[in-house]
Amino acid sequence: MKEVRLIILFSLIMGFVYSQDHKVIDSVKSILKQHLNSTKSKKDTTTLNLYQQLGELYEELDLDSAIHHYSLARICAQSLHDNLKEASISISLGQCYYLFGNYDESLKIYLKGKENLKTFQSKTEDSNLKKEKLLSIFDGGIGNIYYEQANYTKALEFYFNALKIKLKIGDKRGQASNLGNIGLIYSEQQDYAKALEYYNRAIVLNKETGNMKFLASNYVNVGNIYLDKLNYNEALHYFQESLSIQKKLGNKSKQAIIYNNIGIVYDEQGDYKKALDFYQNALKINTELGSEKYTVANHINIGAMCIELKKYNEAERHLNIAKDKALEMGLIFSIEECYNVLTTLYKKTNRFKEAFEAYQKQITYRDSIMSEKNQKALVEKEMQFEFDKKQAQQKAEQDKKDLLVQEDKKKQKLITYSITGFAFLLLILALVIFRNLKISQRKSSIITNQKLIIEERHKEITDSIHYAERIQRSLLASKQMLDENLGEYFVFFKPKDVVSGDFYWATSVVSSSVVENFILATADSTGHGVPGAIMSILNIACLNEAVKEGYTLPNEILNRTRKEVINVLKRDGSPEGGKDGMDCSLLVFNQDKTKLLIAAANNPVWIIKNSSTEALEVHEIKPDKMPVGKHDKQHIPFTLHEIPLQKGDVIYTLTDGFPDQFGGEKGKKFMSKNLRELLAANAHLTMAEQKQLLETTFINWKKDVEQVDDVTVIGVRV
Repeated sequence: MKEVRLIILFSLIMGFVYSQDHKVIDSVKSILKQHLNSTKSKKDTTTLNLYQQLGELYEELDLDSAIHHYSLARICAQSLHDNLKEASISISLGQCYYLFGNYDESLKIYLKGKENLKTFQSKTEDSNLKKEKLLSIFDGGIGNIYYEQANYTKALEFYFNALKIKLKIGDKRGQASNLGNIGLIYSEQQDYAKALEYYNRAIVLNKETGNMKFLASNYVNVGNIYLDKLNYNEALHYFQESLSIQKKLGNKSKQAIIYNNIGIVYDEQGDYKKALDFYQNALKINTELGSEKYTVANHINIGAMCIELKKYNEAERHLNIAKDKALEMGLIFSIEECYNVLTTLYKKTNRFKEAFEAYQKQITYRDSIMSEKNQKALVEKEMQFEFDKKQAQQKAEQDKKDLLVQEDKKKQKLITYSITGFAFLLLILALVIFRNLKISQRKSSIITNQKLIIEERHKEITDSIHYAERIQRSLLASKQMLDENLGEYFVFFKPKDVVSGDFYWATSVVSSSVVENFILATADSTGHGVPGAIMSILNIACLNEAVKEGYTLPNEILNRTRKEVINVLKRDGSPEGGKDGMDCSLLVFNQDKTKLLIAAANNPVWIIKNSSTEALEVHEIKPDKMPVGKHDKQHIPFTLHEIPLQKGDVIYTLTDGFPDQFGGEKGKKFMSKNLRELLAANAHLTMAEQKQLLETTFINWKKDVEQVDDVTVIGVRV
């Protein structure tokens, strides 16, 4: 339940963002207008400074306007051959595009600005110092972009470049900032020893220069490392140090973050009473600040702790508050989270009917993320509570969509492929429905039996859905391919609806007409039914693209696939940028099946060694707790597992549909533990017998209960 209790932490904002109200902006605009009317030259130093000032004033209020005025200022600087001014403005312009999330344009501006500045010949010691400072800022900005793109090697290269310059010019605050960034890279890669080394160097410099704001940030980062390493005493020490500084600085919002972190430490230690106290402190601060979006998460955290402490009435009160606020604000992810915790509460209090209803609502909200109609309605409501900057970002991204597509031909090919599949499915349904409407209009005047019209319409729509199902099946791994490469295997595939969000996909890596590796994916796309099927088309397209680009290791394939899925879905027009994708287990068999490579996103892989005897234990390959899609861990590479195989071993891959199915005498979930034990007890059977056993078990368990999700289980015997 740890994931449920984690609040999305605010990023510590580096640098100072200058802003003024619209009266000041209007005043500067008036001065600019008067100046332009009174001078013949439209590109003098005064005009440059006024454009730059407007860019600074707009930077927090309206990024689109900030970019416009910075661009005009840069043109003036170029005309005046003021290289240092042009570099400074290029940094501001690149930062605006960075805040927009337009990393390609930001990187282009930074690289061009750095190139121009390097050719500038400094004539004085002062101008040379300014040049060096600006070069270090360019390198830091480029490093930030590569960090956002999870290109950690490149990010480190530019962070070290920036650090080298800061050391040369003796800028200790700049050194501390770059050391902190380098520590963050190593922390993301889970190289905690190096991360701590650089964080501690940053701490020394920030203490020396009295930079308390960044010192507090260093302490939080170090505390998070110790939390990941389960060294709770050290984690508490650093969180408390950071909290002490933030109290002196009077930064309430950061205090709320740290209270939440301390709550997580006590939660992990099983000290639920102390965890509850700190979660309540975070709630108190966010309530005072009016941060309603974050109070929702606080109430969910508190509700989860109250469940652990068996304070069920108090837990229900907090969870209902969270649910009502989340529904009011349209926070779809918080709504889903809330119903998840409510399901646990109802099960703990033996209210199984309510637990089942809450679980169904959780599934509904999870799947509605993929539904275009529901997504647009929820986004529109949630946007009422977002900052103006985020609204401006959405507008600017939409305005530049065509330009971005033209600049990236490779992404265009992938986008076209996925959209074509999406449009093809919708077109089939739209044409049938349109034709049925026309038929009903013509027949309405002569046919009095409306039942016949409805039955005919239903039949044709059903036929079109089945046709879409045949299209989807053509994209799944064919029986011929599986027979040729797997030998003895089974596929238990049972969609909830006619079309499915689950899919299984395979391909071969061939060299000199010989299959060197065989790749098999078992995946659960966001949603089920038609939305899930559409998402599966995109996921299959991205997997295919990754393999075509030459990626053969399963972790590399998932890393590349995740990047492409995010790149496509960030263009969906939502402020969240398309938090969709799939859970997936990816297997790569070598030619003689003596070695198996595995990468897994949320879905485990089970292996039974030498299954010739009965009731053997299952060896579980634990998945990375993140999907193939946008996520707060999207910059962390997937883990590669290498497993030696021998004849008789059985490998099982699955989605969560079977374990999550409600049924039995008490209407509970089947659970992964029971499925694992069932497979272990029957692994000695033939694969055909195992498939039949799974089908029978699923039907007998479910009985009259509605199937809640798509179901896929695949078994392969070596």
